Amino acid sequence: MLELRCPQCGALNRASAKFCKECRTPLLAEAADRLCPRCQANNRHDARFCINCRYEFEETALITPVSKKPATNGMTSVAVMLIGLVGFGLCAVCALGLIFAASRDDSSTTRTTPTKTLVVAGNARLTPSPVVTPSPSPRAPNTPTRASATPTRAPTSAPLTGDALDRAKRATVYIEVPLDATPGKASIGTGSIITARGHILTNNHLLYDDKGKAKNASGRINIGFPPRDNLKGEVEIRYRAVLVQNDSKYDLALLRITALRDGSPLPTNLGLSVLPLGDSDRLDSGDQVTILGYPGLGGDTLTLTRGTISGFLPAEAYIKTDAEINSGNSGGPAFNLAYEQIGIATAVNVRDQNQTVPGKLGLIRPINLARTLIDLAKREAGE
Repeated sequence: MLELRCPQCGALNRASAKFCKECRTPLLAEAADRLCPRCQANNRHDARFCINCRYEFEETALITPVSKKPATNGMTSVAVMLIGLVGFGLCAVCALGLIFAASRDDSSTTRTTPTKTLVVAGNARLTPSPVVTPSPSPRAPNTPTRASATPTRAPTSAPLTGDALDRAKRATVYIEVPLDATPGKASIGTGSIITARGHILTNNHLLYDDKGKAKNASGRINIGFPPRDNLKGEVEIRYRAVLVQNDSKYDLALLRITALRDGSPLPTNLGLSVLPLGDSDRLDSGDQVTILGYPGLGGDTLTLTRGTISGFLPAEAYIKTDAEINSGNSGGPAFNLAYEQIGIATAVNVRDQNQTVPGKLGLIRPINLARTLIDLAKREAGE
């Protein structure tokens, strides 16, 4: 009869023994292996022949496994658990990082394009809604990009104000020429500062009558401004000026400030605002025009009128406008929407009062016809 060898201590036991007589290790089990009595090889518990030497087993000779899978050590289990927890934590952190980066990228793909505030007539402010422009292409998270500059067109219906208008007001001067023929009276008009040295562009008819005779033989010309801290105030005479050159054909004249009102020398820096000059050839009917000046109508304060370019008189070299022009506006600047000077307010074409419906149109001399005088002023001023 075959005997069972204990896989734990090697002791021989009866073939029908359930436990080792020495160490009490279980001998018969459902998953026990058969130990070949000839070559001691392990075989399946239900094997009929030894896999090594082909020994034929008896049906009842079940042999327990020679070795058992060692039990897992408790410390090893804890270590495995800790490693698993650490791995899970790292995975979670990586996932959160990817989600955060993706949200940063998504939030940076659109940008709000700030827009400037435009001030329209009547001091009403028009603030266009921000325009959201999508990013042109996807990019890696946290990659800084530079916003592209979008070119903007100049407004076509509302003039710019603020600094440009303030500069235009400060560069518009009051001109007074005492009349020799009528003591106590003066020829009143307007001019514009075109150089920092005090060159002034105006109309020739402020200085000479229709026959070409000087209205003041001594050449006395007084220049006034509103108070520096109050452009709404009445004009104040501050300087004296002289005629540099005139153009009787186009009724233009170039003056230069030479002394203070009392005849004392000028300071080194006059602190004058200078007007930028535009291009009158680019004007068209319907363009908006603004005129500044000192018309006698309504008192000696700076006056702004506004209208449109109504048309042109090429043969007479005039621009027509429906903007209000009155006596005293002569020689004053006419502006485009950017407050660049594009002309000189010169005359008013009044309809015959005997007509049933009287009316009038203002006449502006194009600034491009004054380029010879302007170039002379720039040379003298070293600009």
